[in-house]
Amino acid sequence: MINFTAIFKKHNMEKIDSIDGLDFLMDNFFEDEIILDKLFKYIYFIDVDLVIEQANKVLDEIERGNPIPVRYSQKDGAYFKNNVIRKSSPKFKNRKEAYNVLKNEVYFSSTKDRSKIRVCIDSDGNKSIKDFISKRTYHSFTNGKSTIINSMISHIWGNTNDPLFFSLLWNIVITPLPISFILDKQEDTIYSTTVNEKNRKFIKEFKNIIKAVSILLYEPNKLMRKELLEKYPDDDVMIRAKDLIDGNKIKFLPYHTSRTNV
Repeated sequence: MINFTAIFKKHNMEKIDSIDGLDFLMDNFFEDEIILDKLFKYIYFIDVDLVIEQANKVLDEIERGNPIPVRYSQKDGAYFKNNVIRKSSPKFKNRKEAYNVLKNEVYFSSTKDRSKIRVCIDSDGNKSIKDFISKRTYHSFTNGKSTIINSMISHIWGNTNDPLFFSLLWNIVITPLPISFILDKQEDTIYSTTVNEKNRKFIKEFKNIIKAVSILLYEPNKLMRKELLEKYPDDDVMIRAKDLIDGNKIKFLPYHTSRTNV
C-alpha cells in the first residue's frame, strides 16, 4: 500500500497536484485569444445540402418503420423490446452481441420521446456515418486507403444512443486528433476534472462555438421537426459563430453534387 503521508513529508507537500495534459496545448499553442477562430481552418463540417438530404432520408426511414443506427450503450434501458403487454429492457455483454441481437429482432429507442423509433446498433461505433460520408463525398474511410487521417468523427452534442443524434450529419464534425477528445467528452465530466480555469474556459468556448455554428448552418430543430436542442449557446457565442460563417471561415468536405439519394 502506498504511504501518501510519507510522500507528502518527503516532498513537503500538503496534497498531490493534478496533472492536466491539456496544459501542453494551452501553454504552447492556445495562448492567443483568437486561436479558436484559427482552429476552424482544420475543422470540417458537412455541406448544408448534404445534411438536409441525409436528414430527410433518415426521417423517411423512421416513417417506414426501418431501423435507425445508434451507438452501443451499456446503460440499462437504452433500448427496449415491445412485447405488446410489457416492455422488456435487454442487457448485452458487448457491442457485438447488441449488434447481432438488434439486427435480427425489433427493438426501439427508450430515449426521451423516441419510443416509436426502431433502432439497430452501429457495427463499429461510427460505420453508418463513415459509409454515408464516403458514398457522398470525395473522401474515404477505407482501411489503407483513407483520405481522412489523424482526424476523428466527433459528435457535437453527444447523445449517441439517441437515433436522432447519432448518425445525423448536423451533429458531426471532423476534427484533428489533438483536439477531438474535447468534443467527445461529456461537458459535466470534463469541466469538473479540469482544474485549470484557463483550460475550462477554452473547452467551454470551443464546444459552444461548434454548437453555435451547427445551429446557424443547419437549424437542427427545424430540420428534424422536433425540439431536439433545448438550450442554445449565449448570444455573444452565436454572434461569433455568425461572424465565422459570414467571413467564410467554415470549411466543408467537398461532395458529389451529381449524386443524390445514395
